[in-house]
Amino acid sequence: MNNVQIVQQGYVDFSQGNIEGILNVMSDDVVWIDPGYPDIPYAGNLKGRVQVGEFFKKMDAAAVYTKFEPRSYIAQGDQVVALGFFAGYSKATQKTFESDWAMVWTFKNGKVMHLEIFVDTNTIAKAYR
Repeated sequence: MNNVQIVQQGYVDFSQGNIEGILNVMSDDVVWIDPGYPDIPYAGNLKGRVQVGEFFKKMDAAAVYTKFEPRSYIAQGDQVVALGFFAGYSKATQKTFESDWAMVWTFKNGKVMHLEIFVDTNTIAKAYR
């Protein structure tokens, strides 16, 4: 698989709850940046597959995603930028959120070394208040 196909498969894995599939394409020391307000229980800067696995557990405990739509991909060299949209709600408050998103994936030797996520963090944080 090329890098775009790896990212696409990662989104399929996410939508099917196959977190192990996502973790399998991460390097052992992957850097995962998901900025956000302290109100967002799963936001933060992570390092390594173990912390990324914990991210998905926290996200699953806190949110339900009703839509997750990757829409386009831009690839150059070892980077893939994916653009999309998601919607969901906080399990604690039942408040909804939605946002366009961009994710920048950086690869080395077929493994994800770095992922940075760009979303409307203010809108998401409001759903947790």
